[in-house]
Amino acid sequence: MFRIIIFFILMFIMGNGQGKSYHKIDSSFYSVLLTTHTTGKFEEGITKTEELMKQSQRLNYEKGIATGYINIANILCNLNKYEASLQYAALAEKTMLRIKDNDLKATVYIESGKVYLFLGLYETSLNYYNKAITASQKIEDTERKINRLHYAYACKADNFSYLNQHDSTYIYFHKAYNAIADPITAANIADFFIVNKKSELDSAEHYLKSALYLYSLKKNKYPLFQKLIVFQKYGDFFYTKREYKRSLDYYYQSLALSRQIKRADKVRDMYQLIHKSYKALNDVKKTKEYIVKYAELNDSLDIANKRALNVSVNKLLKDRDNVKKKISDSNYTLVGCFCIIFLLLSVLGYRFYKKNKKETELQNEYQQKKITQQEIEKINMECKVNDAYHEVLQLAKNNDSSFLARFKEVYPEFCKKILILYPDIVSSELTFCAYLKLNLSTKDIADHIFISKKAVQVRKSRIRKKLNISSDEDLYIWINNL
Repeated sequence: MFRIIIFFILMFIMGNGQGKSYHKIDSSFYSVLLTTHTTGKFEEGITKTEELMKQSQRLNYEKGIATGYINIANILCNLNKYEASLQYAALAEKTMLRIKDNDLKATVYIESGKVYLFLGLYETSLNYYNKAITASQKIEDTERKINRLHYAYACKADNFSYLNQHDSTYIYFHKAYNAIADPITAANIADFFIVNKKSELDSAEHYLKSALYLYSLKKNKYPLFQKLIVFQKYGDFFYTKREYKRSLDYYYQSLALSRQIKRADKVRDMYQLIHKSYKALNDVKKTKEYIVKYAELNDSLDIANKRALNVSVNKLLKDRDNVKKKISDSNYTLVGCFCIIFLLLSVLGYRFYKKNKKETELQNEYQQKKITQQEIEKINMECKVNDAYHEVLQLAKNNDSSFLARFKEVYPEFCKKILILYPDIVSSELTFCAYLKLNLSTKDIADHIFISKKAVQVRKSRIRKKLNISSDEDLYIWINNL
């Protein structure tokens, strides 16, 4: 009896000590990730996270292992290494399924959603964010619940911005800001006014000032990435106000931070924004310098993203196959039970069932192969169309002489229909129609071909007249419906 009592006392002490170890590991994971983003030392962050994962493995602490996987996925995503990030996110999700922890679930779903967002798989990303919100709402700890909801709302708003659903973008950024007011969310709300409500730039300035104020209050709390975004949005603000030299000051500060935290995608974006500012200032040399830098970096990132996209597509198809396999395995169990019953009733009934079962399996297999092939073809086609569109758009923006020839290759049916309606059309008019097909605004067309906005409007009127387009009809919608 005495030995049994001693045994339970020892077990209690060991359990208590293990609980303290778990808490220490959780705190260390959080501290490492925060320090990594604040300092921009990503390689060091991965090394320290791996050390914490080894401690978790020795203690058989599955939550720690899952947290390590998702934190590394987060860091790799910030380094634009989406293929590797996706693999770590998948490992985190697999480990997470064995643990009942809504805080962990929300975190894993958010980080997985971010990777799919950057890969352009917006619907998949949105599904993960919705699952993250559902899991966040079940968290018992109020502070953690608010933190996760803030993060999930902000990510979902970002997703809607990529889909050009501006009202939803604004709603979810405000939900995030109401949950926790932080610099990057304030900057993103400011961006909404800069892009979509240019007549309300005073509101944009208000949120930008709030963003800088919030950052100055707790510099050590917020990652450098938040400061980077605030400076970028300030640059956009002054560019919209046509104060191009002031916009350049902020873009260069944002570029320096992008390099410091090794965010190649943000370096690329800054190159493009700096190029635009120099172009507005008519600085030909600097304009050319930064568009070349942008093009070179964009090409290298595109190659990496396509490789990661193939991995993500294969994962989606594999996950779908696994779900169907589980359903199939469950069906086999039921079928076995029914077979026993049918065998007891009659041999004839069993044979009839076997025959129908075989036919059903063959049909399901055929349908599955057909669906999978269609999905792969659809994804590949979307990738090709997106690549061709961006290539033609870039040629248009550069006023490249090869633009029209490449446009004809990408949109042959459109060109044929225009020629049928207007057989005598000349190259310059067809080029202008191509700009409309690409949805370039009056300002963009004027900037790219170096003419005034008024001249662009005159050309639009001529096109309407020659193509017999009613003044009541939207020219862009008419062109895109051809």
